[in-house]
Amino acid sequence: MATVVHAQKLKKTKVNDNITIKLPENFIVMSDREYQQEFAGYRKPIAMYRSNVGKATFGINTALTHAPAGTRQTFVDSKGKMRKHQAEWSLNDLKMMKSLYKSTILRLHDGVRFKQDKIQTIRKRNFVVFEFVGVVKAEKKKLVGKAKGILRQYSYLMYTVKEGKIYIFNFSCPAKELREWKSSVYKMMKSIRVK
Repeated sequence: MATVVHAQKLKKTKVNDNITIKLPENFIVMSDREYQQEFAGYRKPIAMYRSNVGKATFGINTALTHAPAGTRQTFVDSKGKMRKHQAEWSLNDLKMMKSLYKSTILRLHDGVRFKQDKIQTIRKRNFVVFEFVGVVKAEKKKLVGKAKGILRQYSYLMYTVKEGKIYIFNFSCPAKELREWKSSVYKMMKSIRVK
C-alpha cells in the first residue's frame, strides 16, 4: 500500500522589508553556528531556514558582483563560449543569467536531471527557475559542508534581479526526502514576493 504524503502547512514569513514568502510551519531560522557547520565556505545569506525534522533547507542570498558597476565581467556560458556582461544586472539579462547558472549547476553536480529550466513570471516578476536532482561532485562536497558519502540532492532554485543585484532563492533536501516536500515546495516558491 502506498504511503500518503500530505503537504506541509505554510505560514507567511516576512524576511525583510522587500521579501515575503510562505514557509512550512516546521521551518526555523538557522543559527549562525548551524549555518557554518552545514555550509562551510559560503558567505552568510540574507536568511536561512531549516526544517526541524529532516535535512530540508531554504535560503535567500544575493550574488556577489566582483567588478565595479559599469565595468564588464567575463564568464563561460553553457556552450563553452566566452561572454562579457555589465557588472550591474537587469531583468533583461535573465536569459544570460540562466545560461551562466546552468553551467554552474552542471560543474557542481553529476547526473543532473532537470525538471524545470526556464524563465517564469511569478507575481508580476520574472525569475530564472531551475528544479533538478543531481549528485554533488566528490571534489565539491567540502564546499557544501559534506565530506562523506554520496549526496544526491533535490534543488529548486529561483533567481531574479532587483536594483542591479541578483537575488537567489534556494530550496534543497536530500533526494530521498523529496516525496514529503514536493507539493509544498511548488506552493512555497510561487509565494515569493519581492517588492
